[in-house]
Amino acid sequence: MRLRFTTRTYRKTADDHRKPLARYSAMESALRERLARVRLHHQPGHDPRPVTEIPEEGKWVEQVASSTGISIGVLQQIVDLADSGGLDGNAAEVVSALFGWLTSKPLLLMDFIRPESLEGLFGESYKRLTDDEHRAREALAKIVILLPLWMSGTPVNQLEAAYLERADKLGRCEYARHFVSRIVPEIAFFAGLPVRLLIARGKHLGAPPAVRTVLATLGGIVREGCDSPEALATRLNCDRSISRVAARRIFEKIRSFATAGSPTEEFEITRERMRQADAISQFVAIN
Repeated sequence: MRLRFTTRTYRKTADDHRKPLARYSAMESALRERLARVRLHHQPGHDPRPVTEIPEEGKWVEQVASSTGISIGVLQQIVDLADSGGLDGNAAEVVSALFGWLTSKPLLLMDFIRPESLEGLFGESYKRLTDDEHRAREALAKIVILLPLWMSGTPVNQLEAAYLERADKLGRCEYARHFVSRIVPEIAFFAGLPVRLLIARGKHLGAPPAVRTVLATLGGIVREGCDSPEALATRLNCDRSISRVAARRIFEKIRSFATAGSPTEEFEITRERMRQADAISQFVAIN
């Protein structure tokens, strides 16, 4: 299936042209794993550092590690999660599974989200925490609250209220805006990794996988604040001429008119189904 839009896993943020700092250590780790295999000698009496040996049939993981800056070991864990059925289900369930996996290994959060992005969201009290594990756990606790709200089309002021745990004195919603502009793109990168890995493996094996549309579009779903391929299709069909919240209202209005799609359909087919649903909705409204 064609995945031109849906498999983009970039993590670009506004006015930021730097290499994502959260990936530096992972890139170094992946590089060390590659270079360690060419060491022919070591100091007498000392064994060389344990190396992750990648068999020939698994070289595709190494290629993804090189292009993403995420270590081979972490990428293999994501593949194992997908192969075990852990990433089955709808978009919300897949995202929940990914963050459930991260919650069990909180330090990995720093591989996917830049530390300075998290500091900007949580402020001085976050910086004063004693170690990265405490910082990661506190960040995850907030992210798992805010992300489902963002994906359901919740307005920014309600995101701010959820973050502050109060409904008044929201000001300019600076925390919610930081979450949307700095954290969400990083999460979208993370959400797009499973399909990137599955496609890379299928290409290596010469057997392109039948990727579920939910998984194929997950990065875009997260980035655009949607919770299904159909909601994402509606958002894009609106050509960004309206807000995310308004696009969500249109989706809720037309979703009942949409015909059922195939679990592995191309995203362009999903978009066409939602165009047809919109047309039927307008026709019904006239009559």
